[in-house]
Amino acid sequence: MKGGVCEIVRVPSDAFAAGERRCRRRGRRGHCGVEFWNVFLTVFATPNKAFPTVSAWPTMSAAMRETPPTRVAVAQMTSTRDVEANLRCAAELCARAKEKRCHAIFLPEAFACVGASKKDADDVAESIADGPVVRRMKSLAREHGLWISCCVAERCEEEAQAGKRYNSHVMVSSSGDVHGDTYRKIHLFDADVPGGAVLRESEYTAPGTSLTTHEVPGLGVVGASICYDLRFPDVYQALRFERGADVIVVPSAFTKKTGAAHWETLLRARAIETQCY
Repeated sequence: MKGGVCEIVRVPSDAFAAGERRCRRRGRRGHCGVEFWNVFLTVFATPNKAFPTVSAWPTMSAAMRETPPTRVAVAQMTSTRDVEANLRCAAELCARAKEKRCHAIFLPEAFACVGASKKDADDVAESIADGPVVRRMKSLAREHGLWISCCVAERCEEEAQAGKRYNSHVMVSSSGDVHGDTYRKIHLFDADVPGGAVLRESEYTAPGTSLTTHEVPGLGVVGASICYDLRFPDVYQALRFERGADVIVVPSAFTKKTGAAHWETLLRARAIETQCY
């Protein structure tokens, strides 16, 4: 997808690409027979900056029309409980993004670990300041000169939230520093999926309380949201109209059933409401 000052490039992992091929052979779109996908990641962009409509072109300056678009990578991967394998996959996707001359890469929710139990979640919880996943992302950002958007299981330090973690979005600058504030997922996914899993994210995750944006050079103001937030329009209204987000990211690990039924519909709804693409 390309236009104005932004171009989005997909960088799927080999495992994800193989799943897509299986789907095509079966005549199916989207899901490839797994209970969870952490491959969903959508980037919304406002039409007057990143993806101008035909009517928006006359309002853009000549300099903007002539400026080569900033290229960003949207990573897709099928993560497992094997953290090290997932991090190696993320490193490979960062390398591919660099080869494609991307300025930034956006990784999915739970890219470092898709666990099967509360213990799995506890095992990967870390400090944003010096945790192993964040350290690896910092190193990759410096190595490839990329801005990296990623989600991390952040250990709760507050006594009232002992034993829980935050589902946090972290932006790492191309110099390898954590940029700005961490966004902690506000809306937690508690649901009984008909014919599927019973999910209680609130049993091991504490909710965040505030929204976050990041000023990324060459890209604009990036607003953060995570997965189940997508069902709450006020999040995107606030990011777009109150905080001036030019780009809104939605890294997600939707379930197979809810993803097939609602993912694209909800994305379209949020995009229409905020006049984004």
